Amino acid sequence: MKAPLLDLFVELQSQQFPLGVGEYALALNALAKGLGTGSREQLIVMCQTIWAKTIEEQVQVRKASDLLLPAR
Repeated sequence: MKAPLLDLFVELQSQQFPLGVGEYALALNALAKGLGTGSREQLIVMCQTIWAKTIEEQVQVRKASDLLLPAR
């Protein structure tokens, strides 16, 4: 079973991105409520919104997403 959100979380942590289990839980909760589920782009924006605090962090989330969540 693929877990793209977990893969993205682990990749960002490996890049020293400031994420903990609480931030992962927030993203799971958002997904459970239907946020970020409509498309790849919506998932990326949801992750940027929840996890990134700066423009640089938004770019880092985008780059990791592009690496792990290729467009079809």
